[in-house]
Amino acid sequence: MRMGNANGVKGCLIWVQSGLNSRYMFRVYHPEDKSKFHDYEMHHYDLQIIIDDEDAEFKLTEDGEWILDHSDKTLGRE
Repeated sequence: MRMGNANGVKGCLIWVQSGLNSRYMFRVYHPEDKSKFHDYEMHHYDLQIIIDDEDAEFKLTEDGEWILDHSDKTLGRE
């Protein structure tokens, strides 16, 4: 587990499905063993994020909702 300054740390924003307690968390993988990680509760209310994921796409749904999703290629829609 890391403590202290988090600036520059690479991690993954994850959705944890848990009934009424569903929430986003920030997952940081161990640098030498990607099977090990630590999930941090998100208490920061306006955290800046840079997307570093070739698979991410912004989309406009038929209902007029703007979403961030996997690429159409990944989802088999291409």
